[in-house]
Amino acid sequence: MNLPAELRIEAAVDPSEHPALVASAQQLAECLTAAVGRSPTIQLNFADSFEAIGSVSLPVIAIVSLLPELARSAESWSETRERWQVRAATLVRRAIPVTLLCTIFRHVAERKTDRPPGSSPSAIERIRRLNLLAAGLSHATGIGVADVDRVFAHFGARMALTDHRLNGTIAAELAGHTIVSAILASDLDAVLAREVVERAKEFHGTRSQDIVVRVQRRLAAAGRPAK
Repeated sequence: MNLPAELRIEAAVDPSEHPALVASAQQLAECLTAAVGRSPTIQLNFADSFEAIGSVSLPVIAIVSLLPELARSAESWSETRERWQVRAATLVRRAIPVTLLCTIFRHVAERKTDRPPGSSPSAIERIRRLNLLAAGLSHATGIGVADVDRVFAHFGARMALTDHRLNGTIAAELAGHTIVSAILASDLDAVLAREVVERAKEFHGTRSQDIVVRVQRRLAAAGRPAK
């Protein structure tokens, strides 16, 4: 089974999500090694901006996060929506084999619910809107979604020991697992043989208990406490 020599991932995400992307690259390598006995070199590059993705040469996988949008709370929702519609169209035109949009975990520590009239939406409301936007963009363009919010909502903030910023080792591993699941669910026919993908999926696991075991095993192998 032929494998490419390298799989290049470009990510435009919030700095707090960098550990999750590192975990996803490591987990993807583990899955491919389990599938065929070896893995391509997985090169993970963090883009300085959304515009930098694929600007020099196309990566095999592009990962974009909505989390940085929380810093634009003063921006009107119509402006946010229109900007992401343009961005989604741009990603489609670049014809990157796999493009994923990451949702945001709807858990904001110490969030304020009492806002004066006319103030910008709360963080939790903006997260809800952004996650719905991700689903809409995926439906309209075919861009994939790594649904971090759905997976983290299933396990809960207490188990993951984190909030929307995904800080902590458990959160990084769990988000990494979510991203790899989305990668393996994408159309990889131009990059990997279908039987390789199926074997990688089997190793990666999709059931809740599989995910917990994989995360615990990786933390133990690295000698990292859950924090």
